[in-house]
Amino acid sequence: MKHPWILSLLVLVSSALALDYPQALQRAEERPPVATARLQLQDARDQLARTESDPLALKLDRLKARQAVGLAEAQLRLARIQAQAEISAAYTQVLDAEAQRELAREALAVAEKALAITRLRYEKGGATSQELTQAELGLADAQNRLKQAEEGAVLARSRLASLLDRFAEDEPLASAPELAVPTWKEVEAALAQHPDALRARQGVELARAARELLDPSYAPLAQIESAELAIKRAQNGLREAERGLRLRAEARWQELDAKRRALELSERKLAQAEEDLTIARARYEAGLVSEFALMQVGLKATQARVERDVAYHAYLGAAWSLAESVALPLEVVHAQ
Repeated sequence: MKHPWILSLLVLVSSALALDYPQALQRAEERPPVATARLQLQDARDQLARTESDPLALKLDRLKARQAVGLAEAQLRLARIQAQAEISAAYTQVLDAEAQRELAREALAVAEKALAITRLRYEKGGATSQELTQAELGLADAQNRLKQAEEGAVLARSRLASLLDRFAEDEPLASAPELAVPTWKEVEAALAQHPDALRARQGVELARAARELLDPSYAPLAQIESAELAIKRAQNGLREAERGLRLRAEARWQELDAKRRALELSERKLAQAEEDLTIARARYEAGLVSEFALMQVGLKATQARVERDVAYHAYLGAAWSLAESVALPLEVVHAQ
């Protein structure tokens, strides 16, 4: 059964042993909150079976048992989404951290080359001592940035490993997926699936059922009025729940749109950086620019590529936040 949203994955596997995004998401079933929600659903189903087989069970008892199953199913669905969102965030953080590490390594190579050139120029009288000092400071800064990036990559790997069983911290990861965005109409339609909305609707249903059991022939007027007041309170609770969920979904939708615009900007910057690199490479091959100048342009292109990936991962994270707000699973589809 397909959901309104489709998370289509075009996975580029860097190694036959690489852990890909769908595999990582599947580990959500092993997360403690999901396991707990699954047990609660089974308990609710067992209780429903016992209630329905009990000839002495009352109408409200049967209704409550059915509602418990429906709510447990919704809570399990939300627990899965939340676990998948957590894994997705950790997975993309590893990709970002390792990309930053590679960028830092390239930046260090450029800084080393810059220092070597500046030192040579200084020895030939073509650079000042201040320029040499600046080049030395630039190298020290690049070394420090690389150290920080390496530490960040280790921490990101450790966090992902803590979420996934049977995951080696040196295991390669495939790149993140491409995302098909849902429409706002689909988001609105999914709001009712959230456990908070379902719980509030069940409250109205239960209050109405309790009122229907009362009759003036055997129930005092005060009891009937109290039951009718309970219906109004439940209806108010439902309106507030729906309002709160809608406001949260609207905020997540706006966040997703902002991340989309940031992603589009980063893609334009990347396209320009890659064009600049193509031109620089052609000029280098023609003997018009130095190898160091080509390295500098290449570094800018790498930086633009990393920024684009980071922007995409932020966009992906915003999509998962929206999914959590409306309790809507994201379907993973493998590319053929």
